[in-house]
Amino acid sequence: MYIPEKGAEGIEVAGALASKNFGAPSLFTAILVALISVEVLRFFANVKWLEIKLPDMVPPSVSRSFKTMLPGMFTIVLLTIVGLLIRSLSGQYVADLITSTIQAPIQSVTDSPFTALFYPLVVCLLWSVGVHGTNVLDGITAPIFTSLSAENMELAQQGAETGYSVVNGPFFSSFVWLGGAGATLSLIIAMIVASSKSRKRYSAITSLSLGPGIFNINEPVIFGVPIVLNPILMMPFILIPMILSGISY
Repeated sequence: MYIPEKGAEGIEVAGALASKNFGAPSLFTAILVALISVEVLRFFANVKWLEIKLPDMVPPSVSRSFKTMLPGMFTIVLLTIVGLLIRSLSGQYVADLITSTIQAPIQSVTDSPFTALFYPLVVCLLWSVGVHGTNVLDGITAPIFTSLSAENMELAQQGAETGYSVVNGPFFSSFVWLGGAGATLSLIIAMIVASSKSRKRYSAITSLSLGPGIFNINEPVIFGVPIVLNPILMMPFILIPMILSGISY
């Protein structure tokens, strides 16, 4: 049902896509479909009989474009068929189905004090053993956090005063990752204002880390001090982000 402006009567519209499917609520679906389509394309690209082989005299850049032509077409056709099947069986578009069955339940759990504490805990635990915690979890959290952030922006544009989600990407970037995972900007400042002996010892690390740390990049500190596999510094590295997240929430 399409309702025109100025109080006109609604108009029944068939065979059209709802504009809401191109907004923030469907951002999670877009990222999910993008991840799946890349894997499907990679599968078809490894099928030898789908490869178009051109003579050796053809420039490599042209040959590569033809190499992925049929796999790309097969990927588009397959995803279109799947989308039509889902539409015919469920009566819903893929975006609506994913939003109602997957996205909404996950987001309702994500925007909670538990996630505000658990997410930095896992990220910092992984960093403590030398694994990039944020990148490891991004495959799961990035679509959810990005969608929640986009919904907040839409609410702000509409002038809403309620309905905002607290836990999202900007929440951690602004209030928790102060200098990067572990909130290590405070550690850099501590090393700078420490005794002359400590300043001399860590001068190379602080000079390399202060600039990137302002932009939440802290690999020089994590591996230079080091914090990785350091039982003394691992504890504040893990606990401080959890405290910051809990207070900020």
